[in-house]
Formats: sequence, structure tokens, C-alpha cells
Amino acid sequence: MKRSFKYQTWIVIAIQVCLLSILPAEAKKKATTMQDSEHTAYYKKPAKQVKQKKRIARLLEPQYDFRDLAKTITKGCKTDYQKIKAIYQWICSNIDYDTTYRIYTADSCIKARKGVCQAYCDLFNRIAATQKIKVETIYGKTKNPDGSASQMDHTWLFAYTSKNYGIFLDPTWGAGTLEKGKFRRSDDCWFWFNVEPEKMALTHFPKEASYQLVNDPLSMTEFTAMPSINMNWLKYGLTIHELYTKARTPKCTLPVLFTRGEGIVQFVDIPFQSSLKIGQFYTFRIKLEKDIDFSFIAGNHVFDTKKQWKDEGNGIYSIAFMPRSTEDLCFCLKSQDDDQEWNNILRYHIDTPTKADWSAAEPYYPLAMPEVQHVGNLEPEEWAQAGIDNHQLLKLIKENNVQELPLIYSDNGQKLTIVEVPMTKVISRDHAYTFRFYPKSGVKWAIKNESAWLTDWEVSDDGMYTMTITPTEAGHLTLNVQIEEGQPYWAVLKYDINK
Repeated sequence: MKRSFKYQTWIVIAIQVCLLSILPAEAKKKATTMQDSEHTAYYKKPAKQVKQKKRIARLLEPQYDFRDLAKTITKGCKTDYQKIKAIYQWICSNIDYDTTYRIYTADSCIKARKGVCQAYCDLFNRIAATQKIKVETIYGKTKNPDGSASQMDHTWLFAYTSKNYGIFLDPTWGAGTLEKGKFRRSDDCWFWFNVEPEKMALTHFPKEASYQLVNDPLSMTEFTAMPSINMNWLKYGLTIHELYTKARTPKCTLPVLFTRGEGIVQFVDIPFQSSLKIGQFYTFRIKLEKDIDFSFIAGNHVFDTKKQWKDEGNGIYSIAFMPRSTEDLCFCLKSQDDDQEWNNILRYHIDTPTKADWSAAEPYYPLAMPEVQHVGNLEPEEWAQAGIDNHQLLKLIKENNVQELPLIYSDNGQKLTIVEVPMTKVISRDHAYTFRFYPKSGVKWAIKNESAWLTDWEVSDDGMYTMTITPTEAGHLTLNVQIEEGQPYWAVLKYDINK
């Protein structure tokens, strides 16, 4: 049976369609980027041209001839990308922002050497047009420093470096910023040149979604909900993609970032949120680029300096850290100019802790509990040397409703192991108190109540010293040790006695 040529042709076409349908999605799509030795360009179909009436078109025509200026700016440039770059740099270096908000066109802008965002973009367009470079002006909203969307519209650009491929740029933001109503030219105009789509999406929301060039384009609601991103994060090792991904996380918040750590520390893993909770551990991993000390500081308390972090090698340090103060927590670097000062790098707010939060923290940091916060003479290391660890100390403080502990003298606490002593600094006359301890050094022990010295200790078979006394004189009472025969006594504990 003979089949017609036409029939065979349709079979071939059907097979090709089937094969095409099972190809990976990436094979059927246009490449989203194009890379060469100079730059990365992003795929975008040119916007459709809107036909204008001749009369309106004539009104929009510039009166200034930009051809000579364009030739001067682009002299020596061989590619469209180089020309775009040269035009951008010239505008950022020579045009101020118009703080009167009156200059909107290229003609007025080139004469006054200033303009608003529309003027920056119009000027760029006019100069680029003389070089037959296609540029599209984008209209939309931007992010305010507080994270809200701007009320006024903003304009920026997409310039084509080749057919269907181009780059984002914002010459207005590249030129500088307004500070207290005055224009301040930027030291780095390139931050807003050839901007990655995800970076642009953090701060710029185009009215036309086709200008986002990101997977899963943002809605205006999502853009408004995103926090304002401090671009200095990029100087601490984070990538644009990481920032963009985190910013798109629902209810994302950020810690406050300071700039004194640039070139010194990189963040490998940190809590990317504005507040932390007492009772929870958080992982911090950093990479030091300079050998410098660092720590956490809350109020006047310094926690976990470099020595307490795990050294993973290659300059990387890590720690599982639990906040234990209700004051804001800062990650700090030791000042390179003053060894006594710390520079804030990150700041976190601490959520108001619940009873459950404190209960979760107590097994790890008993002396961080609220009952201990205002106890006087709290010397954990000295009490630990004397045999009372932090958990025992917290228990004694709670049981005795302690407001102020007796004064324990540095280094002398290690000369005994306490079994029982009065745990309040102020004791009363005519009230009996018991002292029990195991000496670890010294030849003699005595209790002194003003002028009275008491040395009648009961000593058990295992070496425990015990004495119960009733102070008779107001003033002070001390527990003392004589280190060697013939030497003076040294105070170990000191109490005040009520009259």
C-alpha cells in the first residue's frame, strides 16, 4: 500500500512536535542573560512603540542638538555598552538634582545642568538616540528608607546593548542623594549601573511587570511589604540573590547594620531578623579578614568574646548564642583605634520575654534571671571558686530573698569550699548565724566582729569547720584566713551588722 508524500510529511511534523514537547523548559526559552567580556546583559523584548500624533511629536522634539555632546562623550567607545557606560558616567558627574522640582526635560536639564529624575532619563535618551542606542524609560515607585513605597513616581532606564538584551540603570540615583534638601554627589555612581534585576526589584517597582525580569514578579502589595534593604549588606559578604530571597520571605525584618566592619568581617550565617528571643539559641558564623577581637554587648554587659567562639579555621568563627538580657543586643568589633572601645556592627531588638522564655534560659544562664538582675556584689566567678556554682547561687538568692550578697574578696574565695554561710550582706545583732566550710588552704581561720576575734571552730572528721555565732557589736563581721604562721589575716567574706 503506497502512502502519499503529503501523508509522510505530516507524520514527520507530528514527531517533531512531540519531541519539542518533551524538551526541558530551559531549551525552549530564550536565554535570560547574555555574557561577554565587558558585561552581563538581560533578555527583554523591546516595548511596543506608541504612535504619536505629529503635532504632539513636534512639541516633544528637543531644541538642543545633542550630537556634538554625544560624540565628545562617546569618543573612543567601540560598543554600545561602552557608549551607554560613558553617557551614564558623564550625566552622573555633571548633572545635579533639581531641588526646586521644576526641570523635567533634556533641553532644560542641559542648560541648567540639573533636573529631576525625568530630566536625567530624558537627557540620557536624547544623547543615546544620536548613537542609535535604544533606551526605554521605566516609570514606577521606589522604596523609602523606612520601607514604605514612595508617594511620588520615579523614572529609570533599560538600555539595549544588543537586540533584545540590555541593562538597567538609574542615573538619578547614581548621581547622588538629597541630604536635608541639598544635593550630594555620589562617590560611587556605578552602584546603580548595570543593576541586576533582583537588586533593582529590592528598591524599584515598575508599573509594567515586564520590566521586573525576575522569576515570579512582585505585586505592589509584596513590594510594599518588603523591608527596606541596606545595600551595605553586600559589603559583608551577602549576595544580591540572598538579600532578594530573604526580603521576599513573608514578614521579613532585618537587624540594624552599621558600616564600621566593612573589610574586616563577613557574615557567613546570622539571624536575618530584627529581633531575638531570650530562651532561644541562634547560630552566628563569621569570617574575619583581619585579626581582631569581637563580642556581643547588651547595655554595659560584654558576652562571649572571641575566646568563647569556636575557631573553625580559615578565619571562620561560630557560636550558638542565647540572648540573656532584655537590652538591645549588639555584635561588636574591638576598635582598631582604641582598645577600650567597641564598634557596633549589628543590632538586634530583644522581644519582651515571657515566663516560659525565662524558664527556657534558666538551665543555661541562671544568673541572667530577673531575680538576680539587681542583686549587689554578684561575683559569679568568686562564688564558684568558693564552691557555690551559678545554679546554687540562684537558688540561695531566691530562698533568702537576697538584695545584696556579702562581699567576697577576689582570689580569697578559692581558699575554701562553702557549705553554709549567711547569704545577705546585712545581718543583725542578737541573731545566730552558722558558718560551715572546708578549708582548701591557710593555717588558721577566724571570725572578727569589730574588736572581737573568734577562733573556736568545731572540726569534723572530714575536715569541715563549723561555728555558730551571734554578733554583739554593730559595724562589720568578717571571715578571715591566715595563709602562713606569723602572717596577718586576710578577709574572705565581709558583712554589715545592723545596730
